[in-house]
Amino acid sequence: MEKLSVGAGAIGVIDLNLPLADNLRYVATALGKPLSELTVTILAKPRHAAVIAEMQQLGVRVFAIPVGDVAASILTC
Repeated sequence: MEKLSVGAGAIGVIDLNLPLADNLRYVATALGKPLSELTVTILAKPRHAAVIAEMQQLGVRVFAIPVGDVAASILTC
């Protein structure tokens, strides 16, 4: 299961059918920021290693947390 949340400035730009890089670019554009100014919070789990690496390669700041994905989602509000 994938869970994605964004703040009010990026409502409606996420499409789960698109690749991660596209969604990150759309969010950055909606917020008027370069990818290097985005921060993504993600669970620090082995299953997310490839996603974390991809985001880092794109220049996105990654905040990996051990637990609390729902709480992190609420903080975007």
